[in-house]
Amino acid sequence: MSKPSLLLEALHGEHETFAHECLALQARTGIIAPFALRSALKLEEVAAPYMHPSRREGVFVRDFDLVVTDRNHRSHVQGVNFCEWDMPLLLAVDEHGLSFTHGPCTVVTMAQRLSPRELIVLAESMLRRDPALRRSSIDEFLMYFDMLDDCTERRNRRAFRGSKTLRKLFPLVRDNTDSPQESRVGLVLMQYGLGRPVVNYRVLLPNGRVVYLDMSFPLLKIAIEYDGVFHLGQQLDDELRQMMIEEEGWLVIRVRGTDLGSVESEQAFARRVADAVERRSGEQVLLSDPMPLLELAKYPELSYDRPWLAA
Repeated sequence: MSKPSLLLEALHGEHETFAHECLALQARTGIIAPFALRSALKLEEVAAPYMHPSRREGVFVRDFDLVVTDRNHRSHVQGVNFCEWDMPLLLAVDEHGLSFTHGPCTVVTMAQRLSPRELIVLAESMLRRDPALRRSSIDEFLMYFDMLDDCTERRNRRAFRGSKTLRKLFPLVRDNTDSPQESRVGLVLMQYGLGRPVVNYRVLLPNGRVVYLDMSFPLLKIAIEYDGVFHLGQQLDDELRQMMIEEEGWLVIRVRGTDLGSVESEQAFARRVADAVERRSGEQVLLSDPMPLLELAKYPELSYDRPWLAA
């Protein structure tokens, strides 16, 4: 089974379990309101972003998140967080009749609770290459930003801080990725000045098989393949795939979850990639200090201004 299929199966299983819990909550309390935040992600079958421990307090210790338009609609129900949102809502309904915030709306409402990197990762989780995992589009995000702008202008109020942050970061959001970890890997390399690798580059093997590289610098034939939970049980296939890719002249760099998450591990990983670029290009590659994503988003062209990224 392919990696996207395994991910979809896991997300669908979580959806079904959680949907029955939501139905039980509604039957027990009589409260019918759209689900939001983490609850919306489960119902829309989207992988949840990482939360820093310092940001997990409050709403993220509750079992359910509901959205209400004003505080008068809040109730004191154990295990339920009521998220107040008086801006336009994008809603969807699942096969169980459960209503929840959809795509861009969920991302915006979570924006203040996420780091810039995880906010980008979550936005890209809505924009998957696989149609079965794709939940939104770049155009729908832009449309929702316009809706929020119109609303704040009519009400003569300042823009919601989370919306402003997401809009600042949006030049770095990439369409058609395959997994959250691939997004994180690309962002780390970009922050260290290596540029963001191409995702899903198509390689035709001699046996006629077509493979799509997780990430790559095609001009130098450097492939970056992520080993994650959804590769378990397919190790042999991964090894055969790597062997065939290498026979076509590609240098394969494998990255694991332990390569991300700390400054030291991410710097070591970036150095590994930089060393590979040096070997293939014959040019010295110096790592920059990691640039904050909000700063990098002001100059997105820097992410692509590298000789090994040229068309």
